[in-house]
Amino acid sequence: MPPVYESLLLNTVVPQIQAAQAGDSYVMVVNATTPALRITQTGTGDAILVEDAANPDSSPFVVTAAGDVGIGTSSPGYKLDVSGQVRALEGGTGSGDGGLIGSTGSASGNAGVLFQTNATSRWNLTTQGTNGASLRFYNYALASTVATFDASGNLGLGVTPSAWGSGFKAFQVGTTGGLAGGNNSTYLSTNWYQDSGINNRYLTTSTAGLAGWEGNVFKWYQAASGTAGDPITFIQAMTLDASGNLGVGTTIPGSYLSGTAKLVAYANANSQNNILVRNDSNGASSSSAIALNAAGNTWGIEIGSSAKNGNALTFQLDYGVTNSEKMRLDASGNLGLGQAPAVRKFEINAISAAVSQLNGIRLQMNGVATSASEFLVGTDSGGVPFSSLRTGNDGNSYMTFFTGSGPTERARITSGGNFLIGTVSELSGNYKLQIVGATSGNGIYYQNTTNSGNAALFVNAAGSSVGDINVGASSTAYNTSSDYRLKNNIAPMTGALAKVAALKPVTYKWKADGSDGEGFIAHELQAVVPQCVTGEKDAVDAEGKPIYQGIDTSFLVATLTAAIQEQQAMINELKAEVAALKGA
Repeated sequence: MPPVYESLLLNTVVPQIQAAQAGDSYVMVVNATTPALRITQTGTGDAILVEDAANPDSSPFVVTAAGDVGIGTSSPGYKLDVSGQVRALEGGTGSGDGGLIGSTGSASGNAGVLFQTNATSRWNLTTQGTNGASLRFYNYALASTVATFDASGNLGLGVTPSAWGSGFKAFQVGTTGGLAGGNNSTYLSTNWYQDSGINNRYLTTSTAGLAGWEGNVFKWYQAASGTAGDPITFIQAMTLDASGNLGVGTTIPGSYLSGTAKLVAYANANSQNNILVRNDSNGASSSSAIALNAAGNTWGIEIGSSAKNGNALTFQLDYGVTNSEKMRLDASGNLGLGQAPAVRKFEINAISAAVSQLNGIRLQMNGVATSASEFLVGTDSGGVPFSSLRTGNDGNSYMTFFTGSGPTERARITSGGNFLIGTVSELSGNYKLQIVGATSGNGIYYQNTTNSGNAALFVNAAGSSVGDINVGASSTAYNTSSDYRLKNNIAPMTGALAKVAALKPVTYKWKADGSDGEGFIAHELQAVVPQCVTGEKDAVDAEGKPIYQGIDTSFLVATLTAAIQEQQAMINELKAEVAALKGA
């Protein structure tokens, strides 16, 4: 039996809305040029509410009187407010094309949009973490996240951004690449990020580098290999300042050469500075040169081909015009000043190669490891030097100074930079100046041309004066720094009398010559007043030789003074008590 409908006629002979029996649907047929359904809400309720009778308000469809549409929510706050997932199908084919917006509805869940063209070509844009801490782009074909925005606004391409500090916004590319900006700086980097404690750190275990603007200065930094997560110690390798000065190996290129150098290559270690000017031709006039011009004067530093000048390096005045050669370094390593060198390593205005010519300076090297290189100053007619400066002639690295017709060695500088006078062997200990004199002679003689001034000034590693030896008209003062501006936490000394009571003054005889002495034993004094003693008890050097302790008793003056004051206070107290007893 066919269903029975109840009909509602809307200005037509054909029913436009038919209500079927239970279990059937409402049918609405409209054939008009005006709106099929128009609802005017004159009250405060919703214009339309569609809900499940079995579970009202659980997932309604609502159109409010204000025109806001809610799906899955009865209180839409926007023109379209959806609580739940939304799926859009292309063409209504049901093939899975289109997009999906999803949310778990919890703070720790994800919400996202799925972009899909077929079963395998899918991308997902989702939030992740508590309250959507990051936004990621996920590729299903690659089965990986290809890009991530974190909650701080940092972007990682192929990697999750590191925990950058708030001072930077960063774009990380892969495991090491990056671009970061902030704090008036922008950097292109490899294997670097800066944490919230403003510490530079390695992203992976490898080397690291930075190049970027700091204000209006462009800087290049590099760092040796380090472990992922460890702090980075950068070395500023190159600097381009705002004036266009480029410094290699220096942080202040404009400060060198009175600030006029546009390119400064600087090193303070055993490294190389290379500037290459190359010409691969070997023609008759082929050369490579650097021209230096100032106020119309042009110097040329030129190396010619073998066909031109035998591969020699020449220094020429009026370069490019007269090419007046002033100095030449030939292919054999000989240097001539004033003319091409003959046979000596260094010749100045040489007349001939004969040794008898007094040429002022000559450097000689016999090419044997045990032979000396020599700098001769003044020779007799037979070529015997009156004085000379030599390098070591026994395979060691040192420089010696000779005088006399012998000649006789008078001083030397060792490979460690120690200066020896009157001896060829270093004394015990690494002393920069070591002097051995005759028994009746004086080791050091100092005379001031005025009646005041320092014979010696002692400076610490920071460059501050910490003491001096001051010479007056009739006395010498040995001073150590004691200015109040160098001190803090100043307080009266206490317990000095107890310290003095703990001291152990002794008499003794010196082992060297049996002479009498009196004073203290260093380590015993060190236990009471450590400032008076240097060194450690029973210390030895690498060869097992003793390193003796020393005492500066001047540090006892303050302790003794305070002890006397304490003792005098006790005396005064006793005197007052005696006076009180006598008065009674």
